[in-house]
Amino acid sequence: MKNTVTVLVLFCCFHIALGQNDKSKADLVYVSGGYGIGFLNLAPRSVPSSDKINFRQDNFGSFIQFNLDFKVAPGKYIGAGVSKKQFRSMLTQTGFIGAVPTIADEFNLVHEIYFYDIHYRREWIEKNLSLTAGFSYFDDRINQFYTITVENTAVLILANNRDATPLTVFLALEYFIPINPYLDLGLSGRLDYSIIGVNNIALTPTLRVRF
Repeated sequence: MKNTVTVLVLFCCFHIALGQNDKSKADLVYVSGGYGIGFLNLAPRSVPSSDKINFRQDNFGSFIQFNLDFKVAPGKYIGAGVSKKQFRSMLTQTGFIGAVPTIADEFNLVHEIYFYDIHYRREWIEKNLSLTAGFSYFDDRINQFYTITVENTAVLILANNRDATPLTVFLALEYFIPINPYLDLGLSGRLDYSIIGVNNIALTPTLRVRF
């Protein structure tokens, strides 16, 4: 998926170069970025349980996204994007993980999910409203600590665990208000679905630059 995104970006740059001298090709390229709220944290399903220490995080985190789209027909675009959803919590607790006494002193528990996608975008209502559908590579990363038993001895493990789902699908609905001939301000809502079900809901204020 990452190689596909790279090829698509290079093709986009080539497409821009060919169209620079064509004045009739309005809004040839869109570059957009946004920062907002991500909902639905699946980390508690994969974090090992403990006797007293609570590893659970809130279901609300941050969501940041960047997209690059180029026109293939009036009101129709294809593009690539990268997004990151992050949940962060500070643990200051004392308890047991398995049989091991454990002290978490301001332990920074971070759960990050990266999305690398390719997509198709369709515009309506004088380019203010758009619907995007695409496929993405879902990369899930979380730092955690847990115990294993080695020769009847409990061992505490600190690890950065990583899990990847080969393919997810997503839909995004966006509405933009033009600020000037080259800049739009809007709101984007996104839903991601994989083989484990819905794994992301995001709402993101977004800036878009048109070339």
